[in-house]
Formats: sequence, structure tokens, C-alpha cells
Amino acid sequence: MPPRSAEHAARYLTWCKRHRLNPLKATPRHIAAFRAHIEDGTPGERPCRPGTVRQYLTSIRSLYRILEYPLDLLPGHNPARHIRLPRYTPPGQRRATDVERRAVLDAARRWRGPMANRNRAVIAVLVYCVPRVGEICYMRVTDFTDTPAGGAWLEWAAEKDGHRTVRVPAPAADALPRWLAG
Repeated sequence: MPPRSAEHAARYLTWCKRHRLNPLKATPRHIAAFRAHIEDGTPGERPCRPGTVRQYLTSIRSLYRILEYPLDLLPGHNPARHIRLPRYTPPGQRRATDVERRAVLDAARRWRGPMANRNRAVIAVLVYCVPRVGEICYMRVTDFTDTPAGGAWLEWAAEKDGHRTVRVPAPAADALPRWLAG
């Protein structure tokens, strides 16, 4: 493992230790929580940019790949196998800003009628979680988890990858419970 990758893996292992988590028993949700930790930053640490987050997650993927195959410490259980890396935005293109995302949600809030809550929730998930087509089409109530301590999460079953865990930002986390409540 290259030196930079080793540093990134060491930070992940330190995070696991701080949270009393055995890295050999980690789940995709734990790795998603670590990703949220480095994306948001903590007191005394600044948030990581998408390129740095990508490097961290690639290092974690490499760590678990080494544990899985040559060392055979994780037979059939690699929590990092389906980590979704931050997307790279090529020069000349741009992503929607928070102002643009909020404008879309504000427009959706004006909708009325029996399907308005569902439509607002789907728009919020599309805008903030960027799901694949199959994930949004087959989304179930049980895919959404909202805990006061751990935040809101969507865990999608995907045809090719098995499953994927995504942290749900606050605007989408507000819309989903309204829809699910009926």
C-alpha cells in the first residue's frame, strides 16, 4: 500500500477505534458514516474535498481488498466492495448549487393534491442523493432509516452491486417522513 493510502487507512482505523468498532466487523453503513465524518469535518479538522474523500475511500477499499483475498480475514464479507466514490465533475461542467437545489424543492413545495408529498420526497431524493434509475423506481419504505443519533440513511438494493448506503441530507430527510407518514 502506498504511503498516502496507508495514512488514509490509518485515519479510518483510528476512527473505528474511537467509535469502538472492530474494522473486521464493519458494515457499509459504518463506512458511509466515516465518509460523512470526513466530508463534514470535526472541530479542529476542516472538511475534505471530493477528491480527498475519493482518495480516502479508495484506500479503505484497498485495505479491505487486502484483508479479503491474500489474508483471507474477511471471507465473503467486504463492506467496502460497493462504496460509491464522489463523482468527478469535468472542466466546463458544473453541479447544481445549493441555491439551485433549494429552488427546485421550493417549487415542489407549492404542489397540492394527493400525490404532492410523494412527488416532493422523490424530487428531494433525486436532487440530494443522486440515485440510479432502478434505485428510485424500487425504493421501499424499509430502505429509509432516520435515527436521532445517526442521521438519515437510505439503503438501496441494486441489481448489479447488491446494495448501497447513502446519507440523506436534511432537505431530503425532511421530505421523506412526510410522505411515509401518509
